[in-house]
Amino acid sequence: MNWIDDDLLRKALSFLWSDKLAAAVIASITSYFVSKKSIKSNGYQERIKSLCLGIEAVEELGEEYWDEPGKIEHFERKIVSKLQIINDDISELNSRLLKRNDVDQKLINFRQSITGGLFASKNKIAEPGRINQIRESASRLRKSIKLCKPGKYF
Repeated sequence: MNWIDDDLLRKALSFLWSDKLAAAVIASITSYFVSKKSIKSNGYQERIKSLCLGIEAVEELGEEYWDEPGKIEHFERKIVSKLQIINDDISELNSRLLKRNDVDQKLINFRQSITGGLFASKNKIAEPGRINQIRESASRLRKSIKLCKPGKYF
């Protein structure tokens, strides 16, 4: 029953084993880097989504603020603090963005649409026309952020 040389059989199995082992190692390494890239990409997308939701929240506060006459201090504090959070988040992301698409300028326009005019003034009046500016600048900012691509550090 010894029709195949034992040495030849060992060499064949060894050869097959080394090819399978090499293939398994290559597959494991590839899988590791693909999953790592996927996790980073998902984390990046989650941060972008969270940032856009924050912009929507400030947009709504700004609309409510400018729809009412008179000084509304609790709105002012919320708006200013949330704008600062958005500014900080964008600054952090900007250090990692490959393509920025004027995010900084769009943020300035958004901030000015909300905090311009008689913001925080005792003489503040309702400015329904400002609401369209707020909506447009918020939309442009969100669009610009969504167009950004993660950089090599993300």
